[in-house]
Formats: sequence, C-alpha cells, structure tokens
Amino acid sequence: MKNKLEADFKQNPSKSSIYAYLLLNEVLATALGNGYVFENLNGKLDTTEWYNWQYINLMAKQIYPTVLEYIKQKKPIDKKFIDTYIKLYEQNYPNWINELDHTMTYRYILSNNQSDFNTFRQLYSYCSISERGIRFKISS
Repeated sequence: MKNKLEADFKQNPSKSSIYAYLLLNEVLATALGNGYVFENLNGKLDTTEWYNWQYINLMAKQIYPTVLEYIKQKKPIDKKFIDTYIKLYEQNYPNWINELDHTMTYRYILSNNQSDFNTFRQLYSYCSISERGIRFKISS
C-alpha cells in the first residue's frame, strides 16, 4: 500500500505533490488523533492548535473533513483521497514550497564540517528527515 501511495503522489502533476507527501504521515496522525478521536471523546471538534508546527497543523485541519468522510464510509486511502489532499495543499498553501522552514525540514546534508550541521539546526530546527555525515568520500 505504501508503494501505491508513493506512486500516486509521484504521478500527480502538481509541483507540490512531493512536499505534500512528506507531510502525510504526521498530518494523518494529527487529523485522526487531534481531530477524530478528540471529537468523539469530547463531543465537539478541538478549535485550538492540533500540532505545534504550522504545516502539519494546518494540513491536518484541511484534510480532516475528507478523513472523517473516509472513516464514516469505511474506505481506505485511495488515489482520489491523495488527489484531494494534494489539491488542498496546493490551493490553500501554494507558497509553502518556497518557504525554507518547510522545505528544509526534509534535508540531507553532506559536509566535512560539524559546524554546518549546527548552523542548519539553528536555522531550521524542525526536522523530520535528516541524514548527516562527517566522514565521506567522493565515492560515497
């Protein structure tokens, strides 16, 4: 299923599809936990922040009605869901792909200098995917 989801994102013509995909896991977890579970436990939707990072918080709230619809219909995530998700991302937040706080969240840094990693951590503290290495060769 994960391969199918990834393929659906890659096949979508939106220039935002890959960045939307990178948010997906945390967005869905937030929509389910802070949206669906909270609403079912408290009888009303949480109107406060759902996540302490704007990109996940806002996308979770955007996709929540679709998540709720799929839960009620007992439908698995499908291409239509993915296309809806990407469309919501692109229509509501078209400039996110230009925001370094967002795009630098998914970073791979190659450097021989430890201070480069420290600089990146200072400038872009939120990081969901990170690889770094001090010792590397041309062949690597």
